[in-house]
Amino acid sequence: MKIFISVQYLRGCAALLVVLHHASINESWLYNPVLGWGFGATGVDIFFVISGFVMYHVARNEKCAEFLLKRAIRIVPMYWIATIAYIGLLAIGKFGGLSDIWHVQLLKSLFFIPHWSPKYDHQVWPLLIVGWTLNYEVFFYFVFAVGILLKRILEFVTFVMVGLVALGLLFGPFENPIAITYTSPLLLEFLAGIYLARFVSSPTLRGFEAAMPIGFGMLAVGSMPTFPYSLRVWVLMIGAISVVSGAIAFELRRGVKSRRLPKLIGDASYSIYLTHPFVIILVFKVWQRVALEGWPQFLSLLLATVIASTVVGVLIHLFLERPITNMLRRRIPDGQSPAIRT
Repeated sequence: MKIFISVQYLRGCAALLVVLHHASINESWLYNPVLGWGFGATGVDIFFVISGFVMYHVARNEKCAEFLLKRAIRIVPMYWIATIAYIGLLAIGKFGGLSDIWHVQLLKSLFFIPHWSPKYDHQVWPLLIVGWTLNYEVFFYFVFAVGILLKRILEFVTFVMVGLVALGLLFGPFENPIAITYTSPLLLEFLAGIYLARFVSSPTLRGFEAAMPIGFGMLAVGSMPTFPYSLRVWVLMIGAISVVSGAIAFELRRGVKSRRLPKLIGDASYSIYLTHPFVIILVFKVWQRVALEGWPQFLSLLLATVIASTVVGVLIHLFLERPITNMLRRRIPDGQSPAIRT
């Protein structure tokens, strides 16, 4: 099975894009020339396409129970640790305090049940906000697992994802947070990743090298605040698919060398993603006291946030995530570490 280094590099890139997005929030003391431009948020779209690609590329021959167990080991422990840490900080008043029904929200958050945010109106977010993407990931894993069980992964995932999105387009918008989540067009990004993996050996894909810069251009334009909202999700979807397919095509034709630092950032992308909100809060507290204004303030803040989030995420990955994952995976009979981290 071919190891796609470019996919691992894109994971790190996607995680850092999300970090940049969350570091560009609206603060009265912060000069922000890109306020409202959501380019960094498109890292999530790239993540979803990569997830579909990786699952089909490395896990399609696993047994259903083995697949679900491996995904649970990969996702659950670190997310639970991060969520409980966040609850602890809320409890001592560092992040604003707990609501009256925090225990219900905690259970829904921990078990990936979409629900309305207790703090932000009209947002389907768990207590640890970045966990909203995991609600989609876990749903995709269950659909994929059923496809394994039926021995029809491609057909079943296509039927479910296209069918649910079609229901959303025909009968939405819904008011139920579960219905909103599981009929979102974002589900098609996982499906697109599966099809990329299905046809990765096709000679046609090798001609898609130029798709990567075109895709990044689409992500940049589609995330502008002036871009029509009704078209945004589709343009970002096509952009993310183009970025991933272009990176794979480039590697197939020209090869990509494995470099230690970008590969490590890719390996640590999940830890970076989960822990960067904590890092951003600390960096912002420091930068409020730094005597800088205008572009120097903004650029130095972004640089400090990216560096700090990367360092913390890598350390968490090396000394917490990886030991926990390895310990739990050793308990799986005949479990092997996949070529691309899943």
